Amino acid sequence: MTKWGEEVKSVLEMFPVASSRISEMGYDPDTATVYVRFTSGKAWQYRNIPPDVWEGLLRATSKGQYIKDTLDHSDHGPAEI
Repeated sequence: MTKWGEEVKSVLEMFPVASSRISEMGYDPDTATVYVRFTSGKAWQYRNIPPDVWEGLLRATSKGQYIKDTLDHSDHGPAEI
């Protein structure tokens, strides 16, 4: 049980990415949410992302471009991870 205002920690596994813009990312299949931490330190979440789109991000040569072209069109915003 948590008190009001306490951050709930996720067991989501983030992994490092070889990218000039992204330091790590992860996917929660239960909520269909992609989590991305940028090299600036800011973290974002992209909601309602189907598994095939996540797999496309994993395969993308340019992960930053894939996010801009594909994930930025989804419901997204800052994340607390």
